[in-house]
Amino acid sequence: MTINTSFASCLVLVALCLSAAPVVHGITITEADIGTANSQPNGMASGADAAIWFTQQSGSKIGRVNPATGVVSNEFPTLTANAGPSGITAFGNFLWFTEQDANRIGRISTITNVVEEFATGMSGALPNAIVAGADGALYFTERGTGKLGRVDAGSGNVTEILSITLSGPAGIV
Repeated sequence: MTINTSFASCLVLVALCLSAAPVVHGITITEADIGTANSQPNGMASGADAAIWFTQQSGSKIGRVNPATGVVSNEFPTLTANAGPSGITAFGNFLWFTEQDANRIGRISTITNVVEEFATGMSGALPNAIVAGADGALYFTERGTGKLGRVDAGSGNVTEILSITLSGPAGIV
């Protein structure tokens, strides 16, 4: 089996129950046509609405895939042009995402599809990965400054919480 690794026009989705796709080692793999050329899909997360959501770094959009059909059902542009969304994570009825090139954190509601952005107030932070914490906040990496940031899920207030010497953290769990 050959899997197209070019992210220019497709997104590889891993799903367990799509019968039309090939199965490798008990995992079903299917590709979904994004429709936006050269959008550079990056992060993926499963939302409270059971859809698969993903970032399009060059396309500056957040996409939504129907996991039952493998079809991209919606694409939502970031509020800031050329924001470069990268990481994405689910928390409640929102998908939170980093906007690497805009130094912002964004979120989209799985209920209303409304996109919001929160300024980090940090120049050159390059927020990359984001994760929901057990304390009701979200945490993200700053590749450009070697720091970790925290977002209050209620207010959207962003603070830096930790500096990591000589590091450009990319992932977080």
